[in-house]
Amino acid sequence: MEDQRVDGNLALSRAIGDFQYKDKEKVHAKDQAVSCYPDVSITKRKKGDKYIVMACDGIWDCVTNEECCEKVNKKHSEIHPKPAETSKIVESLFDEILADETEIGIGTDNMTCILIYF
Repeated sequence: MEDQRVDGNLALSRAIGDFQYKDKEKVHAKDQAVSCYPDVSITKRKKGDKYIVMACDGIWDCVTNEECCEKVNKKHSEIHPKPAETSKIVESLFDEILADETEIGIGTDNMTCILIYF
């Protein structure tokens, strides 16, 4: 890993595809540079937990966990969404972090984000 990238290029370590990073003979699939085997952890929820943000690296390249939560909380308090309208919060996050021009590096990657309220 260099600069938190596989071979200085790929920004993730778990993926379907990217076979050029999975071609080491005599190395089990889960131990290749890139693997489709997920890292799994269990975290107990706290009483005050409100939501989970599941997002790809395109989001986390632009905001930290804390910044993302600040943006979600701010937008939630502004619009008080009904359950069917929570996508507006994700849309506003995208509006803030997507690059205006594709020539700029940050905010140009593909982005997927799911907001799950408890």
